[in-house]
Amino acid sequence: MKPIAFEDLTPGGLLKDRAELALRHLQEPYFQWESISQVNFEPFPGDAVGRAINGLTLLSRALHRPAPANLREIMTRLGTLANEDGYLGPKLPEARANEDVLAAHNGYACGLAEYVLWTADPAAREALHRVVENLFVPVRDAIACYREDSQAAVEANWRLSTLDVGQLFLAMDGMTRAYELAPVPGLKATIETAIARYHTLDLVGIGAQTHAMLSCTIGILRWHELQGRAEDLAFAEALYGQYRALAMTETYENYNWFNRPEWTEACAVIDSFILAVNLWRVTGKAGYLEDAHLILFNGLLPGQLPNGGFGTGPCVGPATGVCQTKVHTEAPFCCSMRGGEGLARAIQFTYFLDRDTVVLPFYTDNTAVLRFPDGPCTIRQQTDYPHGGRVRLEVLDSRVQTEKTLRFFLPPWALRHSLQVRVNGAKTEPRVADSFAEISLRPAAGTVIEIVFQQERGPRATLHPEQAPGAFRCFAGPLLLGSPTENADGPLVPILDLLAPDGRGGEPCVLFQKHNQPPAGIA
Repeated sequence: MKPIAFEDLTPGGLLKDRAELALRHLQEPYFQWESISQVNFEPFPGDAVGRAINGLTLLSRALHRPAPANLREIMTRLGTLANEDGYLGPKLPEARANEDVLAAHNGYACGLAEYVLWTADPAAREALHRVVENLFVPVRDAIACYREDSQAAVEANWRLSTLDVGQLFLAMDGMTRAYELAPVPGLKATIETAIARYHTLDLVGIGAQTHAMLSCTIGILRWHELQGRAEDLAFAEALYGQYRALAMTETYENYNWFNRPEWTEACAVIDSFILAVNLWRVTGKAGYLEDAHLILFNGLLPGQLPNGGFGTGPCVGPATGVCQTKVHTEAPFCCSMRGGEGLARAIQFTYFLDRDTVVLPFYTDNTAVLRFPDGPCTIRQQTDYPHGGRVRLEVLDSRVQTEKTLRFFLPPWALRHSLQVRVNGAKTEPRVADSFAEISLRPAAGTVIEIVFQQERGPRATLHPEQAPGAFRCFAGPLLLGSPTENADGPLVPILDLLAPDGRGGEPCVLFQKHNQPPAGIA
């Protein structure tokens, strides 16, 4: 089951507006060549410029736009930043054991890979290949003794990150993306060495950076799909479970490090969203998809700033009682560019195809071409989700000759007794199983399919009840609600509507102590 191609999906509504805002922001002066090529270049060569390539490429592709001028200039002048071996910054010792440089080249590898997938540009492909051969492949032996107190580690002469512990493993995302385009045997060995070493690390004990952990897990899951190793899927699930239990906030954001809830970081929130969707896609476990909805509407989208950027914010929880959240502080050197991928993936994840079955895990306004084995079908989707539970699909054009199966996600906050499905106005009884409602039909031009469900509204348990005894949060469907006052005596409003770029503003309270009655405005 794969998402449909960007080129077959034209977004509308909320996600289109947010992606356009982000794309405009990424063309402002900070992200032009003369600036972005120098941002953090000395400590993290490749990080900022690679993130810029990645965000600009994916947003342009998702919005069906040509490459913006600053992206074209970056790609034209990129070679001036490379050393004679093709990676960025000064040449490293033979062991290549510099954690900051390797972590920084994750963004560079991801950006080059996505640009190649979009444009098939031979210069970008060659640049990616040189990073693989001259940076990633030679570091294998050093990775094997990462953070070991051994003679091998001494000989590797590791230069470790002093703050973001474990950020070396950010590179797993970039290395596995690169392998799909440059399947070099030596890279395979480096990737599998990195996975083996990651198994041995006590991530909680060392206070590992969660952004790096989540990016690494995305890479491990991708490696499972590329190589079919069952142990990699089990490891990816275990890592996500550890993150969710120990480092996810009550607003579905992250602790920047394990054991240190000092701030959230949009980069990690976006990683957690992408990871949750792909864990669902690979395993079929609906709990991951439920998490993805909650992350998207309460963590990712409320974290976007009025200028289109992303950044850092407070960790809501684990304190009991009332906790406040607020508009985030932009981190243009990383989060704003990573936000481009988050929004592009949210658009891309609207439809998944598996031969004659189309799966709708999310609901959003768009027009899409579904390419079935016996021909294409063009549909338009309109919805009031996440605030409501109405979805309308209209078949605009169809060349298919056989029945197709349509599967619609029914999250746990969709009240099952309220579910109604109509095809051309006639009530249809769907098959409901595994959190999906399913119907089969031949989608002829003019066919209209309508799905309606009511959404649960009211108090729910906190994500970490053991850390906040007796506390609860309030929801309307997937939307976490906030109160404008500490005693929760005002009407409760989705934090998405308060903190969004076009929101009402404020610092909503989102965690409440136990009451005999729910807060005002929730019933």
